[in-house]
Amino acid sequence: MKQSGIVCHHSFYCSIFILALFFVFPANTYSGGWTLPQRGLFAKVYYLSSSAASYRENDGSEIISFKDIDKTTLLERRYATDFSGNGVGLYAEYGILDNLTAVFDMPFSTFGLTETYSIDNLHFDYETRRKFSVTHASWIGFGARWQVVKTDRFVASFSGALRLPPGFSTPDTGRTDYPFLSDGTTQIISGIEIGYSFKTGWIEVEARYNHRQDDFKDEVLAHIETGFSNIPKTYLKIFADAAISASSFHNIAPFNPMQSQLQETNYNAGASFTAFISDTWFLDTSYSIRIYGLNTWNIKTLAIGGGIKLPIIE
Repeated sequence: MKQSGIVCHHSFYCSIFILALFFVFPANTYSGGWTLPQRGLFAKVYYLSSSAASYRENDGSEIISFKDIDKTTLLERRYATDFSGNGVGLYAEYGILDNLTAVFDMPFSTFGLTETYSIDNLHFDYETRRKFSVTHASWIGFGARWQVVKTDRFVASFSGALRLPPGFSTPDTGRTDYPFLSDGTTQIISGIEIGYSFKTGWIEVEARYNHRQDDFKDEVLAHIETGFSNIPKTYLKIFADAAISASSFHNIAPFNPMQSQLQETNYNAGASFTAFISDTWFLDTSYSIRIYGLNTWNIKTLAIGGGIKLPIIE
């Protein structure tokens, strides 16, 4: 996508990770088949904030509240579960060759889970039932994008990435020293990215396969977006993402808010805005929501970032 003398390619990688749980990539990165020029640099720091007050079971039904029995009064009490995630990260790309770009990504996040009782069976902001949190690097990621087709408007590339977990817990989260979530698992992601630019914008489509080790099930990842740049050095886009389980949902364990979900399907949609405040420095923000899913949190995600792009391509 070319506009105002700057080549700028974006991609939102969402589904907030929130690995073990979700799957999040930093907003507005290069991709869509475009690579950086040799010795070109794209780097940004980003902040992610996510929340979910309900989840969907493996049949798609939404679960918002629960019931238990008070051990003292033996009365039934309703409670709700709130999941939250906040993190910062570094994302960078470097042009090894004009058609080969190296990628690095490392988010560092805090995840929390709070269960609160209802005071009137309607408002869930009363007494806390349970509360958990965990802080760690979500993953350390290395990847590359190899451009195999390039015309004036159309590009196509193969992409691959390796994501390594920090290694503090096993996937089943059954250890008493780590009762909440796990650190996820090793992921090997490969696929194709294509992009088409026009006078005031671009379209990109991406399809990847995510092979996950341990007990985590593999996923098919899809992304589509369209962007516009009617004002110089500003970019607006809308996008949709999907992470579709490659395995059947038969005979899987019920959704457990305490544990990393070993298998899920989710569909997300959102929008983002990027502005270059100088020839090299930029700021961006994006927001996405989970529209539907199976065995997954109904997550909402806000991302804010800023960074540098070198060189300027005339």
